[in-house]
Amino acid sequence: VLDGEGLRRVVRVRSGTVVLEGLVLTGGYTSNGGGLYVVDGRVELTSCTVRDNRAANGGGVFVSSGSAVKLASSSVHDNAADAGYDIDLFGTGIGGGMYLHGGTAVLDRTAIHSNTEFGSGPGGKTLVGFGRTATPAGTGPDLH
Repeated sequence: VLDGEGLRRVVRVRSGTVVLEGLVLTGGYTSNGGGLYVVDGRVELTSCTVRDNRAANGGGVFVSSGSAVKLASSSVHDNAADAGYDIDLFGTGIGGGMYLHGGTAVLDRTAIHSNTEFGSGPGGKTLVGFGRTATPAGTGPDLH
């Protein structure tokens, strides 16, 4: 278990390729990507859980332009996007589960569910982004 203890982001990848297996990313609290924040890098999560994180954008996961994430046999749930942390361009939290800000995501046998978004800005509680690509693979994701 990697725990941000409600005080900080859990994992930040600024470059390179990182593989995480069998971990729980929880308790993150920051402006972007409470559980996982990826900038100019590539991350593969296998058999991981991203839960109970909070950020203004991408409560669970934030993937920036030029970055990529692959989630395999993993889950992203009970995260929140909440502008109470930081006011973004729209004045509201965006992408409770995952926010793709120009980045890409491949979802293979991965469930993204029970995430929340506070406010009335664009996007959705589960998966949202601008200039992004989310690609189901394998048996596909479960988004609800």
